[in-house]
Amino acid sequence: MNVRMDGASLRFKITDRELEELLAGNPVVNQLAIGAASMTVMIDLKPDFSEEMSAQYQMDKDSATLRLTVGAEKLAQLKAMGKSRDGIAVTDGGTTVRLLVDARKTHTGS
Repeated sequence: MNVRMDGASLRFKITDRELEELLAGNPVVNQLAIGAASMTVMIDLKPDFSEEMSAQYQMDKDSATLRLTVGAEKLAQLKAMGKSRDGIAVTDGGTTVRLLVDARKTHTGS
């Protein structure tokens, strides 16, 4: 997973394998330790089964989490469109949040 913040946009770029994990109901998680603190970025299936997509940010003293939740129908749309520079997007509070499958990468590892 690759995450990019730019002005009023937030882009999550995932591999084919990560998309398959999401479709199977498994979250995709990356963690980064920064000194004694940590940053977690995750993409997960929406727990309320709604079909929308939204991003949340939570921070406390020692950790921060950026979480993108996506409805099952949106994930199916993403799979159907394949590798696309556009992906799927929503605008939330003036910020455009986009999820796409990386057109340049295929995952070959385990």
